[in-house]
Amino acid sequence: MLFRSDKAIQLKPDDAALWTSLGGVLKELNRPSDALLCFQHALKLDPHHVDAAFRSASVLVHLARLEEALALCDLCEQLRPLHAMTFFLRSVALRGLKRFEECLADAWRAHILEPGNALFCNGIADALQLLDRFEEALEWLDRALRLQPSFVLALVTKTEVLRKLHRFDELLALHQHIRSIDPTNANAELSLANDNLLLGNFEAGWKGREARWRIAGLPIFSVDGPVPVWLGEESIAGKTVLVYPRSEEHTSELQSHHDIV
Repeated sequence: MLFRSDKAIQLKPDDAALWTSLGGVLKELNRPSDALLCFQHALKLDPHHVDAAFRSASVLVHLARLEEALALCDLCEQLRPLHAMTFFLRSVALRGLKRFEECLADAWRAHILEPGNALFCNGIADALQLLDRFEEALEWLDRALRLQPSFVLALVTKTEVLRKLHRFDELLALHQHIRSIDPTNANAELSLANDNLLLGNFEAGWKGREARWRIAGLPIFSVDGPVPVWLGEESIAGKTVLVYPRSEEHTSELQSHHDIV
């Protein structure tokens, strides 16, 4: 697909739609920065290309370039008024900027346009819980789950609300429900582990925290090379345990150490 898109652009280098298509392929290949360059070039060729503008905004949110994303969301709204996903994308950017009231307003606008969309209901609930309006958030989460009963994102948001309400029995039961739906979800597994630690279930909590190594993007680092990790199962008699900082800078200083259990 990438080869075909590239060849098509060589034949029509001034075609904004082709550049947008190439950007979409690069995004699917997890190359967001390259994708953004394609979308931006498409907008230079055609400043009114709404798909390129929306995709640029989406990638900018992914890259945490949130103010730039908001500007492009405004452009999208001018080019394609009353588009639900534009409002929702802007609400995500506003959430990242901690502008929670505005985030709620845009999530609500998206919902008004598409009331049957569970994602938008979850967005409203998420904004409400960030504003400490927990009971209202639960109502919107229940609405999202009526629309889509196995919607893991809404279930995870509900765990956050239940935790803040200290409804721990429901919280643990919900964690088990999420695991039954998506047993390989490392984020959900780590969340359960943290809640077990919070509740004093230390054995399950520390064991479950090993899920963190399966989550991309966390600011944690391991020592490369033949370095065994001790999980508390075997004896450490006569061995050395090295506890090291999580920062990449300090981790690099440990590469020559091999007497680690």
